[in-house]
Amino acid sequence: MAASVAPAAAAQKAKAGSAFETLAPISAACAVTAVAMYPVDVVRALKMASATGQGCSFANGIFWVIKNRRHGTMGKSKEYTVSEFIAAHGIRGMLSQGVVPEVLRATGMRIMKFFFFPLTHEAMWGKPTSKGTPIEKGIAGGVAVIPEVLAITTLELAKIGLQLDSQGKYGNSVGKLVADVRAKQGLAGTMIGWQAVQLRQTLWTGTYFATLDYFKKVSNDALSVVIPEKTPTKTALVDFAAGFLAGVAGAAINTPADVVRTNIQKEGLSGTSKDSALRLALSFGKVFELGKGIYAQKGLGGLYAGFGFKALHMGGSGAFVAMLIPIFAKMMGVNKSIM
Repeated sequence: MAASVAPAAAAQKAKAGSAFETLAPISAACAVTAVAMYPVDVVRALKMASATGQGCSFANGIFWVIKNRRHGTMGKSKEYTVSEFIAAHGIRGMLSQGVVPEVLRATGMRIMKFFFFPLTHEAMWGKPTSKGTPIEKGIAGGVAVIPEVLAITTLELAKIGLQLDSQGKYGNSVGKLVADVRAKQGLAGTMIGWQAVQLRQTLWTGTYFATLDYFKKVSNDALSVVIPEKTPTKTALVDFAAGFLAGVAGAAINTPADVVRTNIQKEGLSGTSKDSALRLALSFGKVFELGKGIYAQKGLGGLYAGFGFKALHMGGSGAFVAMLIPIFAKMMGVNKSIM
């Protein structure tokens, strides 16, 4: 009996070791992706935060800036635009304001997502991701995000607070913002928007992993017209295109949840909300209540505020990760299936 236990223990140890060896290529790919996509995320956050204000689309934003410059009313609107962001923080602010929490959040989020996804898939279905069906991958992806949501919600809150901090109250300091929120609203205040973050992550991640293989096939078929033979370059291009399309598909599904999340956190940071911090953090009823309010005020376009930028951001993120993880894994000699 002891002899049979020993091989089982050894197999379990080897399995854990093979799982943790994926952390290095995943981390490298996710860090590069977070830095590359950050400027797009600033614009996306500003557009989504304006969902309950005046502008909802990229075109509306441009016309708003032109109109207010012409009439000398820039800065007098309730909407905090990209132009006002640059006026407050400068061009360098696009690369620095809130960059620390965003890079930390985005990198940590993706590392946990792509690390826990294959583990969750195998735990749920008893087989590696390479043998999973789209539905199995989608469900596993939706469940795998629970740890990352708990880890990133406070950083999400800090990111929104710093990107909308036109007066420089927090000096681009995550610690100052979080300390201020905790002093005013308690520990629950630092988790404002958790429920909406969970909904957003589940919808995007489930859609991404459910559709990635399909888009790889579509991309490969299209690219084979000009590059018939299989080469490393073709593989990278197929992965990039498929990751982009899967990311955009995820954005199409989860944008309303992200718009609501942004505005719940914006409401919580304003200090004027009638709801308790606990409700702003945990109540899914609040998500649907605010979503219903945005829809009543702005229509479907309000729930898809900033979709163009979000699609670019999530599509780009999905593309870089889908392409870079296999590249870094090969460079580091990791053969375990991740996606």
